[in-house]
Amino acid sequence: MVAALERVVAGLSDHLAEEGWSVLHSKEIAYGVQLRLDCGGMQALLRLYHNKKGEVRPDFSQIADRRVATRLAEWLGRDARPAPGAVLRVDGDLVGADESGKGDFFGPLVCAAVYVDSRSRDRLLALGIRDSKAVADRPVLRLSREIIDCCPDAYALVELTPVVYNRRYAEVGNLNLLLADCHARAIGEVVAKVRAEQVVVDQFGPAALLEKELKSLEAKIRLIQAPRAESVLAVAAASILARARYLERLMELEQRFQVELPKGASNAVLQAARRFVECYGRDRLAEVAKLHFKTTGRIGKQ
Repeated sequence: MVAALERVVAGLSDHLAEEGWSVLHSKEIAYGVQLRLDCGGMQALLRLYHNKKGEVRPDFSQIADRRVATRLAEWLGRDARPAPGAVLRVDGDLVGADESGKGDFFGPLVCAAVYVDSRSRDRLLALGIRDSKAVADRPVLRLSREIIDCCPDAYALVELTPVVYNRRYAEVGNLNLLLADCHARAIGEVVAKVRAEQVVVDQFGPAALLEKELKSLEAKIRLIQAPRAESVLAVAAASILARARYLERLMELEQRFQVELPKGASNAVLQAARRFVECYGRDRLAEVAKLHFKTTGRIGKQ
């Protein structure tokens, strides 16, 4: 091991010892060293790389728990944010959670949670489950039925219809607070059914929001919140369930009002909103749309 790495590892080991953590195993890898750490009973994989200038760069991409990564980063004097394109990897049985509809002017907000264990994992992998954003609408609806068939007693959906969403948003004035509440309700429902110890959520805002909402859970869980968490199978499955329910409810609204309600918040959505107001009046817009979007204020502007 080069001298620069030896100094960094020695210094890190001192910090670990003070915290009651330790290095379980170390091995040299190309241009660096890999350390398997015991972080208070939880294992983490840290890689340290060196360059020709004698600089040492840590790689936190294999550490799922952001709090552990942040603590290590403080000791190493570096940023713990994952590199662009880093893929989250979490092993074991777990609950995944994701949402749909938060960026769509029309339709509800839906949060989903699903528990994936060794029994269901192989079947979901065989189905090709992946992030719903990479799947067309029709396959999303089909895959959602497959997931429910695979995990019939291990999923939950929480939805806010536009009417309820608008009322709740008027009360709290913050989308992340609504998401934290809905995610906590979905996760709590699943955790009450299964013996889950890990929960992975596609991070939507400050981690403390969801942590606070989940404190009331009787079960003790390890919560992991990370961007791009759909790389975890259970989160991808949850994203499919949430998107399918969103699409189903959007189609129900279209049938009820006999108007097209496009997804997203594009100019096409604005034109559809204007047509809806022409047909039913502005007062009924709250029945199909999220009123705090900027689209609402643009409806009367030609």
